Amino acid sequence: MASPVRFEECRDDITIVKNLLQQKATGEQVVFPLIEPARVIASRRECTAYYTQTARLAIAGKELCVAVVYVDKHALGTGTWAVGEVGKGAERP
Repeated sequence: MASPVRFEECRDDITIVKNLLQQKATGEQVVFPLIEPARVIASRRECTAYYTQTARLAIAGKELCVAVVYVDKHALGTGTWAVGEVGKGAERP
């Protein structure tokens, strides 16, 4: 009968860096009855995680790793910059 093998993996020294790549008001302005005039705000972010991965089977080994995730988000935006004229490039300052 074979003995069970124990494998462990952990991540230490985690650092997350978030960057806003793009954010702009898109589409037509819509008036909602319970809130004020709003426009759809599209934003794109890049999140990069730096960490040290340690794996242990028979011998422990450490490795520096990087993981990158891109997040697209659409939300309703209100305020003067969000409901400005799209033709004039209504981008957030």
